[in-house]
Amino acid sequence: MVKVLIKGVVFLVLSIFFISMISATFTIGNTSSSIPISYSPGQNISGWINISLNAQSANSTLTSSLGDSINLMNLIKKTSNSGFLYTCNPATCTSDYLATNDETTKTFDLGENESVMFVFKLTGELISDVSSFIFNVSSNNPETEKFPLSIDLLNDGKSEWQTYSSSHNFGTENFGCFVGVSTSQSLVASTPMYCEKINIQKTPEVTIGAYLNYIKGSTSGITFNMRIQKVGSSDYKTCPATATGTGIQRIACSPANFKVLEPADYFVCISTASSQNNGNYGIASEQVHPCGFTGNYAGTYNYDFEIFAQQAKYAAGINFTFNDAELSRDGSYLKGINNYVKGYLSTAYNNNCTNGCVIPIKIYSGVAQQVKISDVLVSYTADTYTETPYIYNTQETSAIISSSNFQKLYLDDAGFKLPTTYGNYTFSLSLGDNNVLSQKIFVEKVPTISSLSPISTAIKYPTTFVASASSENNITKYDWNFGDGTTQSTTTDEVTHTYTEIKLYIINLTITDSAGKKASRVFDIDVGSAATIVPTLLQKEQSNLANIKSQMISFSEFEQKSVNNSLGIKSVEQSLVRINDSVLEATATGDETSFGTILGQLLRINIPESISQTASSTGIIFYPTPENINLEILKKISGGDYSSASENLYKDAILAWNNANVDTEMEYNEISGIYPNDEKPIVKTFDVHLTKLGSDDAYVILGNMSNLLFGGDYSPKEIDGYYYIDLTNSQQDIIFSTTDNVDFVNLPMFISPALSQLSIIEATPIEENTSRWGAFAIIVGIILAGAIVIWMLLSMWYKRRYETFLFKDRNNLYNLVNYIGTSKKSGLSEKEISEKLKKSGWNVEQINYALKKYSGKNTGLPQIIPMGKIFKRFKKNPVNANLPKKI
Repeated sequence: MVKVLIKGVVFLVLSIFFISMISATFTIGNTSSSIPISYSPGQNISGWINISLNAQSANSTLTSSLGDSINLMNLIKKTSNSGFLYTCNPATCTSDYLATNDETTKTFDLGENESVMFVFKLTGELISDVSSFIFNVSSNNPETEKFPLSIDLLNDGKSEWQTYSSSHNFGTENFGCFVGVSTSQSLVASTPMYCEKINIQKTPEVTIGAYLNYIKGSTSGITFNMRIQKVGSSDYKTCPATATGTGIQRIACSPANFKVLEPADYFVCISTASSQNNGNYGIASEQVHPCGFTGNYAGTYNYDFEIFAQQAKYAAGINFTFNDAELSRDGSYLKGINNYVKGYLSTAYNNNCTNGCVIPIKIYSGVAQQVKISDVLVSYTADTYTETPYIYNTQETSAIISSSNFQKLYLDDAGFKLPTTYGNYTFSLSLGDNNVLSQKIFVEKVPTISSLSPISTAIKYPTTFVASASSENNITKYDWNFGDGTTQSTTTDEVTHTYTEIKLYIINLTITDSAGKKASRVFDIDVGSAATIVPTLLQKEQSNLANIKSQMISFSEFEQKSVNNSLGIKSVEQSLVRINDSVLEATATGDETSFGTILGQLLRINIPESISQTASSTGIIFYPTPENINLEILKKISGGDYSSASENLYKDAILAWNNANVDTEMEYNEISGIYPNDEKPIVKTFDVHLTKLGSDDAYVILGNMSNLLFGGDYSPKEIDGYYYIDLTNSQQDIIFSTTDNVDFVNLPMFISPALSQLSIIEATPIEENTSRWGAFAIIVGIILAGAIVIWMLLSMWYKRRYETFLFKDRNNLYNLVNYIGTSKKSGLSEKEISEKLKKSGWNVEQINYALKKYSGKNTGLPQIIPMGKIFKRFKKNPVNANLPKKI
């Protein structure tokens, strides 16, 4: 017996069991494992176990306590474990199969969740070709929601064929966590999406939909976008569903060519296809035990919506011919059965079938059925052309694995996925029936690595890799392991590296933030010749460009202009035309150097695969923040002066002036680019509606923002990177866009009159000879003035911040107000409405605020102090060059 050690994981563990009378053990090293304890939602477990195996079954399974598993041999063969040294018996690391009882037809009676294996046998001194590998499969399986049948060619744990035919009959509607006990109404809009997490089992087809309630507007075919996306994946499918009437409307659709091959959680989402139909229909929502959300998933759930998914039933009576055409219809990963079998014969038998080469096939049955295998045609060449129609029964003897000394077995590619919700978990790992490790794991807000580009490059080409990462703290370090034996550390998100061999490499990137929190992620890097890589990259970029141009049609004219400006669409289009011409020339000459030059040009083009509106809000009340008020710029624009000691007084005066003299509402949209495994905002658009309440002229001042683009002729003037627009009309709309990461909360914009027109409250020093009553009167006056200032500031806070304090997501307020309106129209009193909303989880402050908002009542402090008049009362004389008095 060959004794070898492999490396592996947590406490010292010894597990002994017998396979074919052989003693098989695995041993954990003294340094048992290195598993990071902090992860982001849905991330895969990474790190390694320090393990030693001695005659371990190759079919042993590593199982995670969180539900995932992987075959030991399959994990060892992952690229991340390419340095793992081991030996097998037999040397091919494949199971040994005994072929008995040959027949031309075999019938197997299988129960629920049973499997059976049969084999084909080839004989000959040297197999040089496999020209045919075909057989028929038929079954009497019933129509069923449960997955009925799959076929694993070579018995390697991968299903080459899975049942895919749908009966087009659907099961019950699955609403995820939505129970409909205490609901409120949420208006459906183009953004944000409303999403519900729903667990879906294997199914050949899915219908997704929602129940909607008519609110207002047209009923002549309002289209909604339904979307389904696997949790943790960036890929999704969509389909249109239409509502056509009043009252309760059930809408549903089935995404084309969508099937679920493994049970998983999916996000099912709804939004209107056009913003013109925002608010026409509502959807029931609740917050009891939520597993849904609005917008993009950010790691937490706060809502449930009346959204559902239905699984189709599998068709009865499976009957097909197992060949390349059938695998293509099934969507199998396998392309070319003959070559696949030929490769197996080479690996497992070195093409020497003198004693017979056995090709195993396993059938998995999910339901009780009778499966018939017939009409076999396996043809091959072993000196002479040979055909065999025979099917054999078999018995499997697993290969055994041993390793040399303790080694690190990496888990990065094992697919042990963590939950998508924040919390503390225990991650346990077992090999067979024996525990390997148990460790506390934290799913929390840690640095996140979203993507790396490029993921294809050429040999001997100095390639600059750029990572996309985020953290609540500053990222201070990037550790790069290029997979070719070289490493490098940087303080920025990019690094340049040159590969010297054509192969598939793995870059392992670890980032560290200022709080010491780390995150790691591996990326496959395809390195080939420039002549091979360039045509593929060119085709991909051309496809991306065509896709983006198609999607832009649904945006407004200004949004299209902004996206064009941000991505440089025209420039990209011209570059791709030139590159295409260069590729044709380089192909004709076969000049690898020319392809290298072209590759550099292609890698500089980084347009997304698609674009999408990812955020939208309307009717937002905007107030400037003190940190975005630049008095120096205002001074250069309007003249006048101020002292550094009075800077805060002037900023407060600007805030007070805004509160009393102008109403500012805006519409905000965010358009993002969808990249492989990442989503990045590419442009933000703002439509600002200004209404003057006073007679003062003023300036709209915009801070220094990247790629600032205006949607009209507002005659903006530029000074020191800032732009300002004269506000002289009683009403004015200003539309603009930027590529900066700003929104309606932190937008660097403020509105102000000239410095000389601002009102600041000054106090007069008390003279020494003032009489006691005079002093008393002055003190009382100061107290009253102070009270007025405090009241004014409180009132300003209520107007500016109280609404945001109560409703972090402004759409919640709009939905609540619309629900109140709908309820009142149905005859409910405010008391009844309030009681229903309390049961749905709304607090008293939110309910009272929304009721006042609906009725048009004052939502702030009582206006016992007329602030507008007070501001005018205290309006001071023009300052010009005079500095304000010290107070």
